[in-house]
Amino acid sequence: MLSRPELGPLVTFVPNKKLPVYSWFYYKEGFSRDFVIQMFEEFDLEPNPEKTVLDPFMGVGTTLVASREYGVTSYGFDVSPLAVFASRVKTRNYDIEELRRWKDWLFKQKFYKVDAEVSGLVKRAFNRHILDDVLFFREIITGIPDEKVRDFFLLALINSANKCSYAFKDGAVLKFRKRPVPPLREMLKRTIKKMIKDLERIKFKPVPAYASVGDARQIDLEDNSIDMIVTSPPYLNKIEYTKVYSIEMELFFPHMRVSNLIHSAIGLDAKVSEEDILELSKYLDPKDPLVAFHYFKDMKQALHEMFRVLKPGGVCLIVVGNGCFPHKVIESDVILGQMAEEIGLILKDIWVANQRWCMKNRTAKVGLLRESVVVLEKP
Repeated sequence: MLSRPELGPLVTFVPNKKLPVYSWFYYKEGFSRDFVIQMFEEFDLEPNPEKTVLDPFMGVGTTLVASREYGVTSYGFDVSPLAVFASRVKTRNYDIEELRRWKDWLFKQKFYKVDAEVSGLVKRAFNRHILDDVLFFREIITGIPDEKVRDFFLLALINSANKCSYAFKDGAVLKFRKRPVPPLREMLKRTIKKMIKDLERIKFKPVPAYASVGDARQIDLEDNSIDMIVTSPPYLNKIEYTKVYSIEMELFFPHMRVSNLIHSAIGLDAKVSEEDILELSKYLDPKDPLVAFHYFKDMKQALHEMFRVLKPGGVCLIVVGNGCFPHKVIESDVILGQMAEEIGLILKDIWVANQRWCMKNRTAKVGLLRESVVVLEKP
């Protein structure tokens, strides 16, 4: 186990907030572009379209966007339709002049009130005038025939609506605070202008990026097809992200069930038998919470899949946080390393990027929590 505090800021999404394209959708659960690029360079990944990178817990596509910048082919999977949507929008090629023409057209459209049913949650998130504008622009944008243009403006509207909302995300909880908010129309104009400028600033290489809805426990790729995996699964006891994105889902993806919006199915739907508990007891105490057994059963399946798709000599980097529970800290990084070795991967190291105290009742220290990078290699 090696202390790498310089990686601490890089395994968070914060550095992406100031970067073109990466900042198009804020995703607290993600890591940074700089982390991905540093890993490519540290492990001598050659910029080459024939080199392949995978993120089976893709989130909003940081690994894929960085791969397009660097010059390697990338694949990403996530069970969240919102995350996959944002990833696709961020990794496409665009005709910038066409986007400018559609922007001019969009803001020439005369406002009219859209008659649409929304939940009490959505009404609570916006003042009446902002919500009217959101529904109006949603209707206009969804009528654009070109999918790429339509999705580009729809992501801009999602971001703009979030900035004009009373709702904010606090960990896995959605909270509300009434405050002065900017006009939606002006925010949307600024957002689209910035996104178009971002496309002029970022330099993508001519390599493909494939973002798909999919489960990390059943990766839809061939055996021995991936050179490097850079990923971050949901952290133990922080695995349910449905609620904080429920407003976006209702407003912009009403045809999709909100219950499907999770960063991963990991730990949420596993059926754990007595045999599973016995098998996992080599890593866990029988007194540990059942959610830990669910989580590691699923993660073992995901590790099997990562082993299967990696090429011999391929490297797998997993950013993971330990689990904080009232009775103990569960060392997810160590357990994943042990599981990986049993599957056939080589545990090269565990890099400790961040540490903080796991607290009980906000006052009693239970133990140190690590946020780590588990470094694996396929022999």
